[in-house]
Amino acid sequence: MDEAAPHCHILMLPLFDGRMIGSKMAGNRQKLQAMQADFSEKVGKPYGLKDGSQKRRYGPALRRNLATQAADYLKRHPDKLKEPVILDALRDLFEQAANPALMLEALGLEVT
Repeated sequence: MDEAAPHCHILMLPLFDGRMIGSKMAGNRQKLQAMQADFSEKVGKPYGLKDGSQKRRYGPALRRNLATQAADYLKRHPDKLKEPVILDALRDLFEQAANPALMLEALGLEVT
């Protein structure tokens, strides 16, 4: 509960011949994915957690499109900027940005 999206971490290190190969522990990649999905369904879902193992990769064009959609939505609904979950998500995005100083400059704030 330390970020905008509730989540948990499970640390496991399956070593085979000195290499980390998680799928080998389960038998193969398909079996590992099935185990992860089963775990998510039985353990995470009852507590409202979502399966993060199937994260989608976003290319530059799609990221730009999604960012435009979000910005357009916030322009139409500026009251959403007062919601803590939105502010937390924006802070997380700025932390991950290649140049978070751009936002400070856009806000007219001095980068120190």
